[in-house]
Amino acid sequence: MEWYRSNIDSSKVTWSVAENFRYLDSFVYAAEQVKKLGRVLGFRIRMTAMVKAGSKYYETAWRKTPEYQGGFLLDGGVHFIAGTRLMLGEENEITRVSAFTAQLQEHLPPIDTLNATAKTKSGVSGTITFSFGTTFKGSGYSVACEKGTVTVIRSDVSVEKDGQEEKKSFPEEGAGVKQEVKAWGESISAGHADPRQSPEEALKDLKTVSSSSKCICELY
Repeated sequence: MEWYRSNIDSSKVTWSVAENFRYLDSFVYAAEQVKKLGRVLGFRIRMTAMVKAGSKYYETAWRKTPEYQGGFLLDGGVHFIAGTRLMLGEENEITRVSAFTAQLQEHLPPIDTLNATAKTKSGVSGTITFSFGTTFKGSGYSVACEKGTVTVIRSDVSVEKDGQEEKKSFPEEGAGVKQEVKAWGESISAGHADPRQSPEEALKDLKTVSSSSKCICELY
């Protein structure tokens, strides 16, 4: 990245890293709602599933026998962290993590599960649970704020405020890939990269996941 920023004319050549969660309508909407509810008080993130040997994603060669550290946790984790970071906002960037990790399934090396606590630069703490080797099922991204809470479950967003709950669904959002490719094309036409696709943003996602697998780390 340092070489790119120092040697490349970004008005002629742009470097973008694809990340579909930053373009999911549900997460974009949730992030907007979090900003309206005042100071963030905490967060809890959970994504759990069982990846079985022989399943579609397991049989992808680069997932089945990865040449990098992290396996499925790294592969999927960067997306989940991207969604989390989007909801929390820049003022609540995650800067410290502490985690326990495990390999629960023999066919999912090197680890398939992590349970972490995280702290942001604003001092807010929260929990992060990812597992691809458990019989627990489901996902949920929740942020508690002074005036209420915001939760994303699949394509549904619920906002609780003053004892009332409002729900909004985004059934047409898909996986967010079409939206990110559209944004990439528009950025090329405009002659400058979309900041949501910057390599720096991708690195922050990666740092959070990889550091979580190393027990206790300072990220920045």
